[in-house]
Amino acid sequence: MSSGPIPGDRAGDDLGAQPPLTRHWRELTVLLVDDHPAYCLLMGAMLERLGLAFAVCVQGQAALAILDVTRVDLIFSDCRMPVMDGYAMTRELRCREQRAGTERVPVIAFTGTLGTREIQQCQAAGMDAWLAKPVTFSTTAPSARRRSEEHTSELQSPPLS
Repeated sequence: MSSGPIPGDRAGDDLGAQPPLTRHWRELTVLLVDDHPAYCLLMGAMLERLGLAFAVCVQGQAALAILDVTRVDLIFSDCRMPVMDGYAMTRELRCREQRAGTERVPVIAFTGTLGTREIQQCQAAGMDAWLAKPVTFSTTAPSARRRSEEHTSELQSPPLS
C-alpha cells in the first residue's frame, strides 16, 4: 500500500500549515451521506486523515435512521441523492431538532454544481456550509474545522439570561 497523497489532495496541501488538532477535534463523530461509492471512499480518506471517526450512508432516509440512534457532531451530505436528497434530509433534521429541543448539528453540503440557485437551496434547507465537487482536502478540512469549532463554542457558551 502506498503512503503517497490520498485522492483529492492537491499539491500544496500541508497539514503542518494548519493549526494543530485539539483533543476535542479527534473525539468528533461525522456522518457522511453520499450515494456515490467513489466519493464515499474519497471523503472517508480525508476524514481519516483528519483523525475523525465517521459513519457512511447512501441517502437521506438512512441518515435520519442513523441519527435516531446515534449522536453525531457534523454531517457532510451530498445534495442530490435518490430516495431522499440532502436538502430534504436537512429540512427534516432541523424539524426534529426543533421539536426535540436538541442542539443543531452542522450540515456541510457538497454538490456538483454550486451556483446561486444551489446556495439558496442549501440555505433554505438549513445547511450551514456548502462545497463544490470535486472536494479536496484543502477545502474540506478548513470547513469541517470551522463548523466543529462553531458547534463546540455554542455548546460551551453559558445560556444568556
